[in-house]
Amino acid sequence: MKLEQEKTQKEADIKIKNGEVVALQKELDAVSNTVKQLEMQKAEAQKRLDELDDKVISFDVILSHCDSKHCEVQETAMSRTSLFFQPV
Repeated sequence: MKLEQEKTQKEADIKIKNGEVVALQKELDAVSNTVKQLEMQKAEAQKRLDELDDKVISFDVILSHCDSKHCEVQETAMSRTSLFFQPV
């Protein structure tokens, strides 16, 4: 009789442990899916940052070009102005 009770108790313990294992496996799966989603979001964010870096570089080049053209225009304007206002 005692042996039968121990066996029943062990079977109940095993069922409880199996239930815990199933619950932990589900939790692990959920966390793994979350990690995958976060990794995909991180990759997408990095892609966007790289695109923005490229745009900043392009804008810097354009701005530098505009600054040099602006200087050329100013110099041309100043030289033309100096022709009109030369001391007589």
